[in-house]
Amino acid sequence: MENQKLFPWLVEYSKKRNFDPLKGILLDQTPIPEVLQKLFLYAEGAENKIAKGVAIFANGDRLLKELIRREIVGNNHVSAPVPVKNKEQLFAFLDDQIHEDGVIVYDGKNEEMVRVYSMQNNISNVAHMFPRDAITYFGQREVTEGDIGNKARLALWITSMVSDSQAYLIKRTVFGPNPGTETRYEDGNVDLGDGIRHVKLGSVQLVKKGRIEQTLSFIQAPQSRDAPYLDEESKLVGVLRQYAEERGRTHRVSEKVISPEYFALN
Repeated sequence: MENQKLFPWLVEYSKKRNFDPLKGILLDQTPIPEVLQKLFLYAEGAENKIAKGVAIFANGDRLLKELIRREIVGNNHVSAPVPVKNKEQLFAFLDDQIHEDGVIVYDGKNEEMVRVYSMQNNISNVAHMFPRDAITYFGQREVTEGDIGNKARLALWITSMVSDSQAYLIKRTVFGPNPGTETRYEDGNVDLGDGIRHVKLGSVQLVKKGRIEQTLSFIQAPQSRDAPYLDEESKLVGVLRQYAEERGRTHRVSEKVISPEYFALN
């Protein structure tokens, strides 16, 4: 299983395991008992504890050895390796492990995954390393330390320390405009029309060399004229953003909407 396939496969996993089975609830179409409503009233930046989230750290067979050598991970905090050679095995592994604590490390050389139950994390003051539109859809406010969760901090730290590693995240922090938010399209933004809103899910992120390189976000765009829908009934689109570093700052360099063929090609 090639590392570059992990990102599109995690996008597909999030749609199939998060959006598809919960679509009615996520889009406020299914009535929810009053005692449970607080579990589903999410605004951008809040954590959806019902959604499936994961952090996968990957390279060849060196990453886990390096983390153990540096005493970031203890030998007794690592599960037995499980073969993961294709998308079906990846989905099965995640279905079995997704609600467990810790992170996943993928050995691309031997095509195996392990769960790491505990990892040292001393990184702080990272807010300046995140572009504003990776935290809020239109980048309408400054990024604070409170916006950055533990797994995102680990992603920056580990990929900085082990330069040939990558981090793949399915976030549970809701990303996308709140219902009723005024659209603020800028140069480079795909115009999805008025009325776009989040679907109570987080983005899928790829981190390399201590910075975000790519994100995919699910957005409801009921008034879009041209964007291909991943789910026609709910007007769901997938917004893919690429980032690059320039003068020490990470910024968006491209944005596009993926088509349903994105999954077939990967």
